[in-house]
Order: sequence, then structure tokens, then C-alpha cells
Amino acid sequence: MNILDDDKNRQAAERYRCFGSSDVPGGKHLEHQDILHKLLRDSEATGSRRQREGTKWLRLMLTQNLTITEIAALRKTTKDDVQHLLSQTRKRMRMIAETRYNFTARDL
Repeated sequence: MNILDDDKNRQAAERYRCFGSSDVPGGKHLEHQDILHKLLRDSEATGSRRQREGTKWLRLMLTQNLTITEIAALRKTTKDDVQHLLSQTRKRMRMIAETRYNFTARDL
């Protein structure tokens, strides 16, 4: 089972414009989900402590349908800090997608 198989997880992915959030023409949906999982795994395995933390929260947003406000409360920080953390995480994941998997947003 994939984390995006659950309807609430797909909704969260669509809300945050993550890879693999909806069916892709041509049967590439599973491929995109696989890339999302690889990106999350690779991002969690490398980088600074803050980068790994950002990946952890992004994964929780997808699996638990958390909002930025909820994450800020859990982290005991501001919404701006969480938005910056997640923005940096998404940029890093895009870089990993392009360099390791030769995959860009245009491929969606």
C-alpha cells in the first residue's frame, strides 16, 4: 500500500502540490509515487539535521494530513518557520529528483 492510496493523503498532497497526488495519463501514476517515496527516503538519509527534519514533517503532512499551523504547534515554533522549512525541503527534493532520477515537474 502506498501513502497516497488513502484519499486524505492524496488531498494533502494535492493541497501542497507534491508529486504523485493524482492520476497521471499514460499510467505513470505508480512511477511518480515511486519517485516520491525515493525522494522522501533520499532526503531523510542525507543532509543536515534541519533538512532531515523538514523531510520528516513533509512526510507527516502527506500521511497524517497535518496543516502548517498544526506542525508549528507541534514544533513549538511559528508558521513562518514551518513554511520556510518546508519550502527548503521541497527545493532540496526537486534538486534530488533532477540529479538522481532525471525527473522534473515538467515530466508530470
